[in-house]
Amino acid sequence: MTNLPMPKKSEKRAQKPLELVHTDLIGPLPSSPSGKKYVHTFTDDATRMHWVYELDSKSEAFDSLIKFFNEVVRKCDHRLKSIRTDNGTEFVNSKWMEFCNQKGVTWYRTTPHKSAQNGVAERFHRTLEECAKSMLFHAGMPTTEFWVPAFKTACYIINRLPTNALQGKSPIEAWTGKVPDYSYLRVFGCKVYYKEPTPANKLSPRSYIGTFVGYPPFQKCYNIWDGQRIIQSRDVKFCENEFLELDEEALALPSVSQHEDEEMPTSETPPPTRSTTTSKRALTSPDHLEQAIKRHSNSRELRSLTTDFAYFADCEPSSYTQAKQDPLWISSIEEELQALEDKHTWTPATLPSGRRAIACQYVFKYKRDADGNIESRKTRLVARGDLQLEGIDYSETFAPVVKYTSIRVILAIAFHRGMTLEQLDVPTGEF
Repeated sequence: MTNLPMPKKSEKRAQKPLELVHTDLIGPLPSSPSGKKYVHTFTDDATRMHWVYELDSKSEAFDSLIKFFNEVVRKCDHRLKSIRTDNGTEFVNSKWMEFCNQKGVTWYRTTPHKSAQNGVAERFHRTLEECAKSMLFHAGMPTTEFWVPAFKTACYIINRLPTNALQGKSPIEAWTGKVPDYSYLRVFGCKVYYKEPTPANKLSPRSYIGTFVGYPPFQKCYNIWDGQRIIQSRDVKFCENEFLELDEEALALPSVSQHEDEEMPTSETPPPTRSTTTSKRALTSPDHLEQAIKRHSNSRELRSLTTDFAYFADCEPSSYTQAKQDPLWISSIEEELQALEDKHTWTPATLPSGRRAIACQYVFKYKRDADGNIESRKTRLVARGDLQLEGIDYSETFAPVVKYTSIRVILAIAFHRGMTLEQLDVPTGEF
């Protein structure tokens, strides 16, 4: 006996946004530098609008559902009425059942071993994977290190392409009612020049070479890989037929969530010339500098590499692994930990059942004088707030910051009464 044929068209199509949402997982994929192995996709049946979230494991599927609900459903005028999944254990569990019961969401599941019944999600997965792979292969970028931004950029582009399912409209047009602007779209992985927003001094470079890796959420700018991390910049010039040779050993990409937001800024694009260039910043770690010195004996090349190393030494560490190589940063780390212990910042406790601990990380910053010279090194141990989910880990947020109006009032009072103001630095604030 063979399988019976599947119907070529759905018997009923959703007419309004969020009447039916198809969701499924892609993976496992090669582990990214940030530990991501899966992609969780959501597709609105009526508008064919897509959203993607990267996951460390299948067990995080419910977390991305809550994230989708908070970031998309709550900001939409329509109510989520039904959702369709397969019978994977990442979906069929008590958390999903409780969520659907609480929100009044009808939960449709496919017949066991019949993933074709969730065909909208399956077809999107194939399109998404092929689009992402094509961009990576065209740019000559390492797939393991860059598949996360490639998948996000592919989803961003697919949402703006016309589709037969909408009679020639694009998903973003059906979702927002606005025709998308294609003028700001750029070639993924191409070489770019981006402006340095805070140069160290008057003689520092004003721009650097990077690689374009997508569009950030909620910002009118571009994602740029600078050789060490992904940064955002709107002052970008694109060389869309030039691609950098990226060093796979030096890559460590962070994770960023994908959303659909407002239109992007336009940027200048110089006349393209097909060539391949090596990123300057990819050569500035001490290990690569030592290897390069062994390969080159020309004095001009050595002077250039020495300049690169001087630039690297003046950069703030982006991770604890980099910071621990410098005794001065180790001293700064020890001072921060000692200050936290002296202030009794935390109290050891048992993690409640069903909860997860929020990770932490170090943030390293130089304090500079008016001439741009380094005065001291500051280290802060901060919680990874970007891993928290609204409605699960917190319900409201606040930030203890001072308003400029308060500063102006203090300055006015001091001037009126002939008082002297003194500035001081508090090593560790206490609240």
